[in-house]
Amino acid sequence: MKKMLGVLSLVLIVFLAACSSPLQEELLTYANEKLPKLGEMEESAMKKYEEAANTNDEQKIADAIKSSVIPAYTKIAEEADGISITDEELQKLHKRYTDAVNQQIEGFTMVADSIAQQNDEMFNEASDLLDKNYTEMESFHKDLEAYAVENDLEVEEPKD
Repeated sequence: MKKMLGVLSLVLIVFLAACSSPLQEELLTYANEKLPKLGEMEESAMKKYEEAANTNDEQKIADAIKSSVIPAYTKIAEEADGISITDEELQKLHKRYTDAVNQQIEGFTMVADSIAQQNDEMFNEASDLLDKNYTEMESFHKDLEAYAVENDLEVEEPKD
């Protein structure tokens, strides 16, 4: 379960442009304002989850998932659904993001249910779903970065 924690946080990308077209502006806004806001929400939820996971108390983990993680991801999904995008390709990329967020909700719901039911098979299925989702989120970020570069934006990793 701890493996999931490291893979769930969003990788934020900063895009730089010398001159901007409407598409470049939309990409900049999306990548530099919209996604980081959602990433901060996810980071906050995952902090609470990590605190519970570090106790090794299954009930605390399930409670954290139900009271913090799932509501936070539900809010992230609602916020993501509210993002208006005009570019068709960016819309497709964003759809992949929203699908991944919804899969996170499903995966964490399964984790909480598996703990409540003491069902190892369900827990393994949930872990597989979360791992698959991590791969999809990584792919989304790579494809977003590639789309930005394709549209003449320089990509710079954020400085911590």
